[in-house]
Amino acid sequence: MTTPLPRARLPSQQQQQQHPWQSVPLPEDTSGYPPPPAIFTGHDRSWANNATEQQAEEGERWCRRYPLLAPIDPSNPALDRAPQLVNPQSNTFHGTITQTGPASWRIVTDRRNNDNCITVQPPLYVAARDDPRVTGRPRSVYFEVVLAKDLGGDAGVGIGFTALPYPAFRMPGWHRGSLAVHGDDGHKYVNDRWGGNDFVKPWGVKGVVGIGMTFSSVPGESSGKGKGRVGAGGLDVEVFFTRNGKVEAKWDVNEEGDQKRDLEPVGVQGFHDLVAAVGSFEKTELEVVLDPERWVYKGVQL
Repeated sequence: MTTPLPRARLPSQQQQQQHPWQSVPLPEDTSGYPPPPAIFTGHDRSWANNATEQQAEEGERWCRRYPLLAPIDPSNPALDRAPQLVNPQSNTFHGTITQTGPASWRIVTDRRNNDNCITVQPPLYVAARDDPRVTGRPRSVYFEVVLAKDLGGDAGVGIGFTALPYPAFRMPGWHRGSLAVHGDDGHKYVNDRWGGNDFVKPWGVKGVVGIGMTFSSVPGESSGKGKGRVGAGGLDVEVFFTRNGKVEAKWDVNEEGDQKRDLEPVGVQGFHDLVAAVGSFEKTELEVVLDPERWVYKGVQL
């Protein structure tokens, strides 16, 4: 086995990194990850599709057992590798993945396909390298998904970003360290295992959608001493969603939410590495595109 990627030193997390799957270097497949539990062979619930409460609790238990990893050492040469889509777990994913270009993949799934989260590695946002409080400039990450045909009203697709590790048997956005926009309801999900919050119209029709994040330093807060959720830790984080080459909506990750319902956006505030994440369930067909030359939206400043 090759040497794991060195990571920035966070003692409390280093002491917890004793699970065999955490020695698997990135990028890799998920064969070494802990298996999903045995049960898998702004809204309390989404109006479109919902996983069971038992599945949600299993995801939470998984996250408590496997804490977020420390940031990768920015000097590691593995960060210069070409993007690679991580092979999903066979006991939750039912379909095929075909590479269509240097940084693009076609994903086709069938009705047996369970909730899953597929990631592309190495990370697009590397906290120890891209932090705008250190670099003095904003950092944006982005990718697109092409829907070659209509998926219907039950479009089982979600696109977003996640810190690692993340339960591969759950859709992105449902647990800590992850955010996403789902196609079946158009809701945004940030550490939200319920029904998400209103954001855009459903996007399961033929076309191209994209999601991006822009990290920037907060004026007067370069010390990293944030005040509450707004500009937490001296960082502003904006998420934007595009449809057919145009920005359709944005949100501030640190915006004040419903204190009784919304959880903290742990892991997506700029202090952890983030990878592109695509979720799917049941029958889908799409292409994931990380190649900037192929993007329909041209407004990203990388």
